[in-house]
Order: sequence, then structure tokens, then C-alpha cells
Amino acid sequence: MKKYKYLIIFLFSTVVFLCLFFLSSNFFLKKHTNHSQMIVVPNLLGKTFQEAHNLISDIKLNYKIIDGEIRDYNPKFKVSTVTSQNPLPFDTVKEGRSIYITINADNIPITSFPSISDQPFRYAKNILQSVNLKVGDIFYQNDIARNVVLKSEYNSFSINKKDSLPIFSTIDLFIGSGLPKNQFEYKVPKLKGLLLDEACNILKDNLLNLGNIYIDDSIEDTLSLFVYKQSEKYTGVSKIIYFSYKTKAPLIDLWLTNDTTKLMY
Repeated sequence: MKKYKYLIIFLFSTVVFLCLFFLSSNFFLKKHTNHSQMIVVPNLLGKTFQEAHNLISDIKLNYKIIDGEIRDYNPKFKVSTVTSQNPLPFDTVKEGRSIYITINADNIPITSFPSISDQPFRYAKNILQSVNLKVGDIFYQNDIARNVVLKSEYNSFSINKKDSLPIFSTIDLFIGSGLPKNQFEYKVPKLKGLLLDEACNILKDNLLNLGNIYIDDSIEDTLSLFVYKQSEKYTGVSKIIYFSYKTKAPLIDLWLTNDTTKLMY
């Protein structure tokens, strides 16, 4: 037994050494790779570049700007602010991870106002959309040419062909009421179950204006909201609005939700 004493001591020492080696290596690797240290990605959307830079730097993350030299304009965000990020807000990443961000254009691009006077409303609406302009409020005005654009306004000022405007500007249109004078006949469309953008488009096609929007409480996913109620119900029956010289088209208020059970009422 005595002759195995040193062999046993050697083997025991070897096992202890290997255990200590693996434990220390594992600890070092975890610490070096921040295995247990995860960082919550901040919400950078809508922040200026300087604000985003400060937020990322303070928590020891990096960032890279996508298409930094050629930046498109996103109308949902202010100029020179973050419009997208990857990873998304509130994801968890390791220290030193790069966040890829997109910065909105520094200036809103300009477009020339197209010729839409004396054109049918729907044609004019399509032309405006083709140059990234939007139809704003609709006004009825006494004129023999029914549903024809008589005048266009931007911020209450008349605009003409080739005037320069920021893209995605809202253009108010005055359309002819036709005969008989001092009245306009319209129908309220059925909007229940439609997404907000779809409902707005149908309202404009029916020469009506969007009124107030009411959103259910505790709504988190605003991208999938749909109409479950409208201030003037769909009946399929024509209505008549009376006015003297000109008037704003009727407003239709909308109630939005993502609760499909409300479509049953």
C-alpha cells in the first residue's frame, strides 16, 4: 500500500487541480463574456441623435447608423429623430452590443402642387396621393359642376399649380355641390370593422370628413385598431345638408378598439 501512496497523492492532486482549473476558467469566461450581465435596450424611437447617443453610451452599448448619408423622410416622426432601431426597445443584450438605428431626414422634402382645379374629386385625390399630398377637410360650395374641385387650400391659403409644398401636407378641397343650389346629397358609408386608414379613405371617397377619434381604454396594440362604432349610422339612405354659399362636409366620429366582441353589437 505504501508504494501506491505517492501515486494516490498525485492522482488526488491532479483531480483537485483540474477542478480548480475548470472552475476558475468558467468564472473567467462568464465574466469576460458578460454571461450573467444583460442590458435592457432603451426606447430610442422619436429621440434626437444626441439623446440616442447619450442613452446608448450611458449603458455601455454601441450604435451604428443605417444609411447615414441618404436618409428617407418618415412623416410619423420629427426630422432628425430615430425612426427605427434593432434590437427593439426593451430587448435584452450583452454589454458592448451594437444597436442599429435609422435617423429621419434633416428636412422635409418638397413637392410641386399638381393641377387639380376643375377635375373630378376622385381623380384629384389620386393625383394628390401620387405626389405624397393628403386630402384634408372637404367643403361643399355652390357650383353647377357637381363633385368637381373648385379651389385648393393649404393652411387656409389658396394654392395653385406648381406651388411648392412639403410632402405629406394636408390639402383642403372645395368641391361643387351641383344642382339644386344650397344643398348637397350624401350617404354615410358602413365603416364598422374597418381599420382606421381604410375608414378615412372611404369617408373621403364619400365626400365626408373624419371627426373625433375615440380609442378604448387600456389599448396597447394601436396598429390593429378597427372601427366598432360611428357617430352617424349606416342606413343606405341618402341625406341632404343645406347651406347658403359654402359649408364644411359633415363630420363622422369614430370609436376604435381591438376587441372583436364589440363587432357583435
